[in-house]
Amino acid sequence: MSADQISRYSEDTIQLVRYTFEGWAKRKSTQDRPVTFHFVEVNFDQVRDEGERDFLNGIGTNFDLSDKQVDRLIAAARKVLRESKEFRAFIALTGKDNKAPLKDLD
Repeated sequence: MSADQISRYSEDTIQLVRYTFEGWAKRKSTQDRPVTFHFVEVNFDQVRDEGERDFLNGIGTNFDLSDKQVDRLIAAARKVLRESKEFRAFIALTGKDNKAPLKDLD
């Protein structure tokens, strides 16, 4: 399987997940209790720093990560989530202290 095929498979899977959950939310919603779905996509393409993005893309997928790799993955995910409009919309929807969940990402 080529990288293009894997990428296309991943895109198809993402679209299928979105479609499935949007349909579920629509079916389960009532006038009194609307159900919403927020899909937050997190990937290395969203890491703005090219050097950091290259580092992250170079990490193997064998589940044998160094502490440094784990720390950098967590930091990158934290930053991408903070910058995500969809994630922020989800946090705002909770009606709780909007800063608390983002603060937990520190």
